[in-house]
Amino acid sequence: SVSGYDELIDLLFVWLTFAGTAALWREGSLYRVGAFDKIWRPGLKRLISIGIHLSMLFLLWILVYYGADFGLNSGETTPYLQVNKIYWYVAIPSTALLMSVYSVVAILRICKNPDFVEHQEISTLG
Repeated sequence: SVSGYDELIDLLFVWLTFAGTAALWREGSLYRVGAFDKIWRPGLKRLISIGIHLSMLFLLWILVYYGADFGLNSGETTPYLQVNKIYWYVAIPSTALLMSVYSVVAILRICKNPDFVEHQEISTLG
């Protein structure tokens, strides 16, 4: 067995989790209720989408601030490799910054194009 293997797996797991969340965020498919899209008028749907993205931006900036603070002040090292755990913790603010860019782009697209569809529903029933 490779020594320190579990520490590397832990690092990759953290980064893949946050990168996967950012990919879902970019696609607009992270926790989406498609039934509401069908019953709301287009103007109301645009307004609600902008409000949701602004709320998500607020959450993301909290993650950026407190994630960076946590990473910079942790001072923790891994037991075997003796690597600073900031490389694990920097996944939080860096992916939150990336997701905030995605939200700003989505808001601009919604405002610029009234017919912009943020998320295409994929039917699994065939």
